[in-house]
Amino acid sequence: MADVEDVTLRKDTLDKDLAKVATAEQALSNLSRGLAAPGLGFLFLAAIIVIGGTLLSGQDNGILITAAAAIGGYMALNIGANDV
Repeated sequence: MADVEDVTLRKDTLDKDLAKVATAEQALSNLSRGLAAPGLGFLFLAAIIVIGGTLLSGQDNGILITAAAAIGGYMALNIGANDV
């Protein structure tokens, strides 16, 4: 009879632990969902700057054109966000 009670106690403890893990997973999912879009936008702008800087490094106005490309990318993100 004592073995049955021990299994029940272990199961309750396991259920509590699993509930804590499930709560942590839910919180992480909600947090990561909110950070995904800004993170992808930042990566897009960083890629524009890196590619523009690489391709235009020898040009006289390379920095200016790269900055204009970054501003254009930012504007494209805003226009796309308004269309949704």
